[in-house]
Amino acid sequence: MAKRAKVTVSDRTPMRAAIANRLKHPFGRSTTAIPLKEPKRWELRIVDAHMRNDRLSEVKDKGWDFVEPEDVACDVQDYGFRQDGRRIVRGDRGSEVLMKMEREEWRLVQRAKTEANIRQTHGVKEQKKTILERSSAEQGDQATTFLDKALSHMEVRDSLEPADEPS
Repeated sequence: MAKRAKVTVSDRTPMRAAIANRLKHPFGRSTTAIPLKEPKRWELRIVDAHMRNDRLSEVKDKGWDFVEPEDVACDVQDYGFRQDGRRIVRGDRGSEVLMKMEREEWRLVQRAKTEANIRQTHGVKEQKKTILERSSAEQGDQATTFLDKALSHMEVRDSLEPADEPS
């Protein structure tokens, strides 16, 4: 099987600035580039408060706080925001609220999420549990019992190479 060549920015000249930026951030930027007085201290998010009635309280429960006017080192109107009391908001009804979290705390949360995803994705017990739960919901108890016995010898391999074909 032939391996694919890795595409880099230098392989396509001239590359549009938008595409070059997208390659640096393939899933989009997670923050808004608003100048802060302490830029290395905070991680920013824009939260749509009108998504659900309890959206802001949910986000606050996850450790996010409102960005306050004294946190910002610019005129927020230059970035499409406005001050609404102690909050920085945008949108017709102020539905998008600018939130902040200490960057070190944010990194700890991201690390914990990554580790949980890896355990759930790659752990044999987690994979078996997921298969059995879905089987039970979709196929019933008899199929789940059969799968439970069949999966007792399940092997998980982490490889990019195709599995060996049976002779």
